[in-house]
Order: sequence, then structure tokens, then C-alpha cells
Amino acid sequence: MNRSDSTRHMPLCPDRTNLAIAVWIGVILMAGLLPLRNFVGHSHWESIQWTIPASIWRSHRFQFDVVANIGLFYPLGLLLARRIPLTARKRARFIMGTGLLLSAGIEGFQVYCHNRHPSPYDIMSNVTGTALGLWTAAKVFSWHMMERLFPFPDNGSH
Repeated sequence: MNRSDSTRHMPLCPDRTNLAIAVWIGVILMAGLLPLRNFVGHSHWESIQWTIPASIWRSHRFQFDVVANIGLFYPLGLLLARRIPLTARKRARFIMGTGLLLSAGIEGFQVYCHNRHPSPYDIMSNVTGTALGLWTAAKVFSWHMMERLFPFPDNGSH
């Protein structure tokens, strides 16, 4: 395998990966947008948590939220890395941009909701999860190992 081959990849079964990506984006959207009855159509800029007091940093609730946000976006980075057939640098930009846009869109929606508290810390946690998924795909799992562990059925389309 030459160097140019190692910077590009394509899964053996793109339909399965596309479905997994679509389902996981749906899970992320449900977690960030539901319940829709909280949407009221007028902004609540005062609800944005621009800073987090030190006492909250140490709270179990805040730590749980950070871990949950990272865990929610981790599979997004992992799945997109498996599917996006670009060079490593372009793939990283695309995947990180996707995580950022999805996260910022959800937090922007929450500005117009009761009982939601959008925060730049949520965006940072979400993008961190996307980055960790991308890193895992690039550094921990080799594509050959992934294909050996999760072989796709041969349907004669080679």
C-alpha cells in the first residue's frame, strides 16, 4: 500500500455505514431538541450559561453532562471517519466542522426553549467527543483491523 492509498479509504458496505450515521445523527438531535414542547419561539438569551461557576465545575451533574456530551458525539466522529473518502486533513476538517455545526445548531435552538440552558461548554464537549471519535478511528483502529473484526458479506459486487 503506498502513501496515497493510506490517506483514502472507503468502507466495504457504505449503505450500512450511511444508515448508522443517519440513525446516530437522529439520536443526537433527539437528545438536544426534545421535548419540542419547550420551544416557545422567542429567545432566552439570559439562559445561556456563558461561564460556569467553580462550585458547578465540581458538581456531579456538570461532570455527568460533560461526559454524556462527549459520549453522544464520539460515535459521530468514529462513524464519519469510517465513511468520508477524503485525505486525512480534509476528512478531519469536514468531520470536526460537522460536529461543530450540529452542536451549535442544537444550542442555538435551545436559546428559544424553556427549561433548556445552552452553553458554549456543551459545544466544546460535543466537539471534543467528535474529535475523540475521529482520533480513535485514525490512531487506534486500523482500517484493515476494522474490516477483519466487522467483515461485510460478499455480495459479488467487487
